Amino acid sequence: MTKRPKRFDYAQRYRRFISVNLVKDNSFQKIVLITLQMVAKIQ
Repeated sequence: MTKRPKRFDYAQRYRRFISVNLVKDNSFQKIVLITLQMVAKIQ
């Protein structure tokens, strides 16, 4: 059984999180900024 890298799990989780939040409100720029910050933290 191959174990997926943690970063991939984060990516999946945030993709889901972003799509849910985009439905809630259209503050797209805010979401992009948050995502970029999270990605920077993970790497």
